[in-house]
Amino acid sequence: MLYFFIVFGVLIIIGYIYTIIYQKKLKKDGIETEGIVRVEVSDIMSADEFFDKRTDYYVTYINEKNEKIEATIANPKKDLKTGNKIKIKYLPNNPKYAYYIKK
Repeated sequence: MLYFFIVFGVLIIIGYIYTIIYQKKLKKDGIETEGIVRVEVSDIMSADEFFDKRTDYYVTYINEKNEKIEATIANPKKDLKTGNKIKIKYLPNNPKYAYYIKK
């Protein structure tokens, strides 16, 4: 049982370090632009066999190569609605994930 807690703790620490490194890279190399939000709500069946709602947030933007990209918003705010214009940051090597900056 102790082994489980040690492994779990190490995984949490690795995830935390990865997040810090990725945020620094985003701050340094990220490209800021504007995009249009699309909110998608779908019904899913939960483990206890009840239907639940799942909300996914996407943004469509034009990247530095003038290509239209649809990306998942990595840190959505619950007040976002389809059609909102927002500022995002993305990394050129990972354009399918956008980070919400502000409306």
